Amino acid sequence: MRQAGPFSCCSENSIENTKTRKGSVIKDLCQCLKDKLKLVFRDPSDLGKVRTKSTPSKQTLMGNLEQFLTKWNGVESDGEEILTQAAKKEIENLKKHIENGCLCNIPVSCGSN
Repeated sequence: MRQAGPFSCCSENSIENTKTRKGSVIKDLCQCLKDKLKLVFRDPSDLGKVRTKSTPSKQTLMGNLEQFLTKWNGVESDGEEILTQAAKKEIENLKKHIENGCLCNIPVSCGSN
């Protein structure tokens, strides 16, 4: 397993709720991880703080999600995986929505990221 450093850059609630109990290092790591997860839903060229393009195709979204999982799956902090089983289950649910086309081509004016 890979170890996460305190500032190496979480599904939203399931990761945050299970990992914040260990203090600010985990809290900072989870915030960073959530920020990275948000980028899964962005066009690869849309990197600013505010989304400026429609969400990409389902193929691009799935590729972005796979890259996220490759980077974070198996990363540990204090002997515990950063991506909990609950978070992995939520990511599997996201995959189903992506495959169904639910999250692609969403205009900029819709959504919060």
